[in-house]
Amino acid sequence: MAKIAETARRQINDLKNDFRQKQRPEAIWNLRQAIIAAEAAVDDPNTRYRTYPATYTSLSRPGVRWINLRVYWITYKRSKGEMVITNVF
Repeated sequence: MAKIAETARRQINDLKNDFRQKQRPEAIWNLRQAIIAAEAAVDDPNTRYRTYPATYTSLSRPGVRWINLRVYWITYKRSKGEMVITNVF
C-alpha cells in the first residue's frame, strides 16, 4: 500500500473540513473513495499516469506522476523504494 505524505494528508483534511462546513457528507465519502483508489493505483504498474494534469505542462516535475480519479488530481512518486502520494487537488 502506498504511503501518504504529510502535505497530502493536510490537503485531504482541508478538503474534508471544507465539505463538513458545507454539509456535504457525500463529498467526504467520494474523496475517501478516490484516496482508496489512488492507494491501489499507485502500486499497480499498469496504471496509466500523466506527467502533468490536463493542459498544465508547467506542473511537470521529474519523477512525479499524475492520475485523475473522480474529480481529483493526485500526484505520487517513488521515494526510498516506496510509492508515496504527495498531493491531492
